[in-house]
Amino acid sequence: MKKYVILGYIYGIGGWQTYIANKLKLMKEKGWDVYAISNALSEMKADMIPFLEQYKDNKIIAFYFAYVSELKKKLLDKVCIDVKEMINYSDGDEVIIEATNLDLFMWAEYLAQSMNGRSICVEASNRFAKYCNETLDFFHFKVQRGELLFMSRTGLHEVFDGYIEYPELDNNGVGALTQEEYADDGKDYRTMLKTDEYDYVIGTLGWLDKGYYKILIDEVIKFCNAHTDKKIQFIVIGNSLNGNVEKEYEQKVTDIPNLKLSLMGAIAPVPSNLIKLFDVSVASYGCALITDKLGVKTISMHDPENIPLGILSYTIVKTPFNARINFDKTIYDMLSDILVDNICDKMERKPFPIADVEQQKKTHLERIDALPKKIEHYDVLKLKFTNATLKHKIKLMFYRLFGIKVTIKFYSLYRKIKDGR
Repeated sequence: MKKYVILGYIYGIGGWQTYIANKLKLMKEKGWDVYAISNALSEMKADMIPFLEQYKDNKIIAFYFAYVSELKKKLLDKVCIDVKEMINYSDGDEVIIEATNLDLFMWAEYLAQSMNGRSICVEASNRFAKYCNETLDFFHFKVQRGELLFMSRTGLHEVFDGYIEYPELDNNGVGALTQEEYADDGKDYRTMLKTDEYDYVIGTLGWLDKGYYKILIDEVIKFCNAHTDKKIQFIVIGNSLNGNVEKEYEQKVTDIPNLKLSLMGAIAPVPSNLIKLFDVSVASYGCALITDKLGVKTISMHDPENIPLGILSYTIVKTPFNARINFDKTIYDMLSDILVDNICDKMERKPFPIADVEQQKKTHLERIDALPKKIEHYDVLKLKFTNATLKHKIKLMFYRLFGIKVTIKFYSLYRKIKDGR
């Protein structure tokens, strides 16, 4: 049997999860048995893309540690057994394990080796840490074999900057398979939300645990306080892990009389008839492309740095739009530019080029077909986290003293305290 396995975060409804679902659907159409396994730490309460719900119990908490060399052999053996059970593995199966971020890539390689399969990485998280040279050696080995790919054409340059010179724009960008995920659901959101009663309707779409969402609510409130003569509605499509971001939003807007917060939750597919009611949208990556394609003035966010990059189709008119990280305006500045100063009315709209999803599908399949016939593995057990942070060292100490389950419970408690929950 041919089995295609994706490792990644499958909870919530965002670009990462949409990519995983669409990639699995694509591989299923091509005759593969498909599976998703999550790196979630505990029981998740977030909504899910319907296709991924069948995999909601496929969790490996050991993925919390990126470096397999840090874990005891007994635990590694158990993970291999658990994964084989999740995918109904039998000797002789043809297996490809795809990691959807670099931290999971070492796990993908280790698991693939245990099944004499292949591992690849299609980096979907767009979060690039600084890795030590030994780890970059592993990534470079996979690049040379065509087994490390990125959503964006800037990925290789960002990961290997200062280690190996790759061109700033390369041909390893394969696309996110997500631009088709919207539809008119037939609901009368204009009446439901009474949007005509508001001077400005600000919207956002995405996974609310992204860093810029903590900034966004403060910037919207700042804008409301600067325009107390205006009625403003802020529509939020998406959710966060266990609803903590939504609770924070509700608390912060309590004393803002001219602001109406409408939390819509996660909706799949994205309702185009709701998006079109926005006067302006704030979003990142695939979600930004959706709102822009639907004609909404879209402030594009650079997720890792939590900064705005510009306005799609106006100040950003060509790819790669996520390469510009020297933009000096805030979200508040851009809301003022678009809603108050109407700068877009003074500019020519040049529709941002949207990648052809069918072409993206073809590219993904071509990269799989082009994998080397000879299977070779890298010894990831020799890779060490040589530039580990103090936080990681404490985490590792807990694991060695108390085991993986206690470590995860401690970390989950720490996160709740930190987030004020």
